[in-house]
Amino acid sequence: GWTMLPDDVSRYLTLRRALGYQLLRPGRQLRAFAAWAQEREERYVLASSALSWAAMAPTPPTRHDRWRNVGLLARFLHAEEPRHELLPPSPFRSRRFRPPPYIYSPAEIAGMMEAARRLRPTYPLRREVWVTLIGLIAATGLRISEALDLKISDVRPDGVLHIRRTKF
Repeated sequence: GWTMLPDDVSRYLTLRRALGYQLLRPGRQLRAFAAWAQEREERYVLASSALSWAAMAPTPPTRHDRWRNVGLLARFLHAEEPRHELLPPSPFRSRRFRPPPYIYSPAEIAGMMEAARRLRPTYPLRREVWVTLIGLIAATGLRISEALDLKISDVRPDGVLHIRRTKF
């Protein structure tokens, strides 16, 4: 028996999420693609349809993302059913400008911590929370979301932090 593309997308997203990927925007895109293809009564990922659907996106980066995400889905499905077509490299090359990361100097970090010590105490421990957060991020390289996600139980007996829901 064959499945409908929306079911295939759900299966693909469930597997990838079990491997630790969040896939929020890709998930929305793939569900939209599956619904669009199903309206056209297509049971398989077709390169021509992926091209048409991706080309409808409003910006070059979004067209590229749509193509890439459908391509990954197609590769996953093609392993089980060769009628799902593998997509060639993206025809929607998009140059995204990504500024290089800024590395704060020890003096800048100390300045931020000092400014945090001067915050108005609008809630108990506000100053201490901010000083600790800045120091933790500076010392460990955690992303802000990873630092904010920490629980007391994430500090292991040996002093090692257990980081949940990391980017990778």
